[in-house]
Order: sequence, then structure tokens, then C-alpha cells
Amino acid sequence: MKTKLLLSAFLTATILLLFGCKKEPAKTEPTTYTLQADKTEVGINEIVTFSVVTNTGDDVTSQFQMCSDTNCYGSYEISWSTPGTYTVHATMRTDETITCENTITITVSGSIYTLSADKDEIYELESVTFTVTEITDGVEQETTPTGFQIGERGGERYTGGLTHTFTEAGVYTIDAIRYNYRGEEIARTSNTVTVIVREKEIAGYEDNFFRRSLFAEGTGTKCTSCPYMVEALDYVTTYLQPDRMIPVAYHEIDDLAVDFYQPFYDLPRAMKANTDLYFGNYPWYIIDWNANFASDGDAHNTDAKAEEISHSINASLASLSKSKVPGLAVATTLSGRELSLTVKATVREEGEYLLGAVLVEDNKLAEQMGADNNEMVHMNIAQMTITTETGTNPYIHDEDMAHYFDPYGSLSLDKMGTLTADQEWSRDYSITIPDRVATENSRVVVYIVKTDASILPLGFFCANATTVKAGESIDYEYEPIYEE
Repeated sequence: MKTKLLLSAFLTATILLLFGCKKEPAKTEPTTYTLQADKTEVGINEIVTFSVVTNTGDDVTSQFQMCSDTNCYGSYEISWSTPGTYTVHATMRTDETITCENTITITVSGSIYTLSADKDEIYELESVTFTVTEITDGVEQETTPTGFQIGERGGERYTGGLTHTFTEAGVYTIDAIRYNYRGEEIARTSNTVTVIVREKEIAGYEDNFFRRSLFAEGTGTKCTSCPYMVEALDYVTTYLQPDRMIPVAYHEIDDLAVDFYQPFYDLPRAMKANTDLYFGNYPWYIIDWNANFASDGDAHNTDAKAEEISHSINASLASLSKSKVPGLAVATTLSGRELSLTVKATVREEGEYLLGAVLVEDNKLAEQMGADNNEMVHMNIAQMTITTETGTNPYIHDEDMAHYFDPYGSLSLDKMGTLTADQEWSRDYSITIPDRVATENSRVVVYIVKTDASILPLGFFCANATTVKAGESIDYEYEPIYEE
């Protein structure tokens, strides 16, 4: 009997083996990610190094991007120039739904110094008095810090204390530095102040061309703060600078159905590669394609933004001597949707010049997040370029590729070549106005650009601009005569 039972058990085991009774595989644990930092309490500008590890101990930092509540960083070594608490999280670059299980709060402490001036627009031989304020852990100190010396950022230091008399017209970017007894820099103001020094107004400017600034506005119909920018811009064009600025709005795609914001979007990316500016959110603006006169974020304070815009325009106008401003004249004809134009330009100094011409549309009702009923009338909408395409890399979306950015990008500038003083240049253009554009609300914006290697980020700036309604013309304009 015992033998039969053993035989039966043997046969059962053999059958199970032959017919594949398999052992269930061990279940693998899902991968989780943990954010780490080498320190959580630091001083101003002290570097914190972040890393990401998996639950199996693998270092996968390179697969993640570090972000705070308001900004994302291009590095894993991050520092902050302002005291406060910053909560950092990490998101996988290729899949934003994958994040670390934790966040890390960094506490930044220490003092920062800010610079202010009693005047920021003066005439030659006038003085400006500057003040340095110390802010420690977010609290403004009552005592005035000593030992600071003002001067031009990256250039000459002034020796007359915190008051300086400006003897030459121009635009001066001023900061303040504190030195120790060995002459070593130990502190610097966190901001700069732009001082505009104007030429003395005298009679006899009738031969100088009238100059306007090109206001390049970046916006988007998904942007909740854009209505504030529109209000600020309307205030500037109506009350502050009605005759000295020409806005061109580069909109994101939405109800406006225009994929023409890319030139504006690419330009701040190039700026980021060459300056401290960061294209983080709308609205954005650039005066005369010059990184010195650009905004860096939202415009919820309409009055403050209007003052900032006006100041940037004045700074750009003062940066070019009146005697060197080139002139523009534009003649257009409109037949149905066929628009032809002749552009004439006369320069006052020898140099390499380029020309831009854009078709813009006004009075277009479209969806706008943040506006009343989420609708608003849009103005200055860039609809298409008229001048020829010269950019070789018009759509660059990777900041690592910024060094390949063509000098003229996707701004579609027409190369005028090297012109001599008082030489007139002329060229004809023609386009078919797209069906999406109302011809009765169309106008042409024309601007002349002068190359200058010192101008960031692209090595040129807009030296003058003008605008004319489609089908009409405008001749050369001159500066008014001011009596003494």
C-alpha cells in the first residue's frame, strides 16, 4: 500500500512537471524618484547642488529639470540673489507627469543692496544724486550703508561720492560697488539705474530726421496679464509718447490665427544666451530690438508698466544723436488685396543697414483671457513680413542651440548693404494681403536697422521707424525747431 502511494505521488509530480506548472515571477517594484540637495540654508548667491536618485539608488539627475514656484532652471547648481524661501521640485524632461516624490525648501538669508536716483532724465551738465539702501532678510534697514562708489556698469567709477554731474548726452547704466581697504569688491547693488542725459534743446534741428522707436510687443490670447499691457500701451501712445513710438504686436496663435509670434519668441531666447534676461511669460516687449530696453515679465501694475515703457523709449531715443538718425519715406498703392510700396531711406552716417517692413492690422475683435467677457479689440497685430527672408535658422526652440541663431533670425530683414552719409536707398515691394486681414484696417510698419556689434543680443538696433495706412504715403519727416 505504501508503495502505491509513493508511486502515485511520483506520477502526479511528473505530470505537473511535464504539463508546465510554472512558478509566478516576482513582481518588480515601480520606480520612484527622490530629490536631494547638498544644503538647505544658504546665503545670497551661494550655490545649492541638486540631484535626483531612484529607489534603487541610481543617479538620474540629467533626466530631470529643477523648478521653483515661479521659474525653471537650466542647471542643477542653483543660487538666489534675493533672500527668502524657495520650494524646488523636479520634473522629468521627457514626461512632465513624472515627478519626484518630494520637494525641498531652500532658505536664503543675507543682505541685498538697491540703488535709486533722485532723477533719471536730465540735460547735459545737470547732476543726479544716488541712494543705496540695504535690505536684510527682506527688511529695509534704517541706516544708510557706507563705502559704496557709483559708476557705469562694467566701466568707469565716479569719485564724487553718490552725486555725479553728467557732462555729455547719452544713456548711462549706473550701479554701485562697495570696496574693502584693499580695493577688493565686497558688495554690489542688485539693480542698476538708467540715466538719460539729453542734449540741450536749441534752435536749428530742421535738417535732422524725426525719430520714432519700434515697440515690439510679445503677447498671447491665452495670457491673463496681457490686457494690463494693452492698457499700459494705450496710455503711453495716448498721453506719454503719442508721436515717438510704433507698436508691433507679436501674438501667439489662437483666435487671431496668426503664427507670427515666433520672431519675437526667438529673440528673447537669443537674449537669454547673451544676457541675464529670461523669456518666462507674457507680456514681453523690446524697444528697438535692444536688450537694454526690454521688459522681463507681467504687467499687472498698469501705471508702473506705462512709466517703464516710456522710460525705455526715451532711453533709446537719447542713445542715438539726432544728427545720425536716418530718414524714411514710404509710398503705397492698394488695389483690391494687392499692396505695392516703395521705401526710400536716407542715412546720415556711413554704416551697414537693414530694412524691415511688416503688415499690421488694427481693430480686430478676438478672444483674450483676462479681458472683459474674455474678448478684446486687438491693435498693431503683425500679420506678415513684407521684406525678404534672410534668416537661416528661424525656429530655434532649444536654448542649447542659441549660438546658431542667425544674426537676423526670423525678423525677415532686407540687407541694404553699406551706405555712405546722405546716400538715399530705394526699393519696391509687393504683397497680396491675406484673406484673414481686413484691408481697411491694414497699415505698413517700416523700420531701418543699423548694425552695431555692441548692441545685445543680435548686434543691431532699430534706428528709426514709421507707419502708413495701406494705400497712403508718408514723406520724410524732420525734428521740430525748438526756440531758446
